[in-house]
Amino acid sequence: MERDKKDPFIEEVDLELRSIDSKLKEVFSKTEALLKEHSKETVETQDPDEKETNGV
Repeated sequence: MERDKKDPFIEEVDLELRSIDSKLKEVFSKTEALLKEHSKETVETQDPDEKETNGV
């Protein structure tokens, strides 16, 4: 196979992988935002006597 020619199968796989990558980035971004939000809520509601020891 010549290097200058593009394989249609490879092109299709590339497009699908790019689509998956885009969706994963979006999901990871949302997950990170939710984790940060939950982390802030946990710190705000944490008992003052419990400071960063988590009860241990």
